[in-house]
Amino acid sequence: MKVIHVTPSYKPAYTYGGPTVSISSLCEALVENHCEIHVLTTTANGKNRLAESQSPKLVDGVPVRYFKSLIAGNIHISLKLLWQLRLELRKSKVVVHIHSWWNATSIFSCIIAKHLKRKVILSPRGMLTAYSFNNRHKLLKW
Repeated sequence: MKVIHVTPSYKPAYTYGGPTVSISSLCEALVENHCEIHVLTTTANGKNRLAESQSPKLVDGVPVRYFKSLIAGNIHISLKLLWQLRLELRKSKVVVHIHSWWNATSIFSCIIAKHLKRKVILSPRGMLTAYSFNNRHKLLKW
């Protein structure tokens, strides 16, 4: 089974803390156990951006493709990433593992996958806690 991991940020974007560490650790463990995976992510890295990659590059053994974020900062939206996901889902039956939730890339990735009748795994990474609902952007969450 092939799994595409979609995340708004990936190693070395440690500015986002724990999720970057846990997602990369999960992906590295899956690769070590001979699972067929790859990561689609944005170039988001706080006020800076990571380099965009035209093809997957190995990051500690994990194939990762970085797509340019439309806006620097915490917006995390990449139309190129969404287009690439759509292309990959149309050509093969894969599972989509979405990490994170309250951002456009994750939400639209889920919509694309469900539209194409692909299985989706959602790991919200603490984003469904009371703290998340009660602090920051309350209107976007209802």
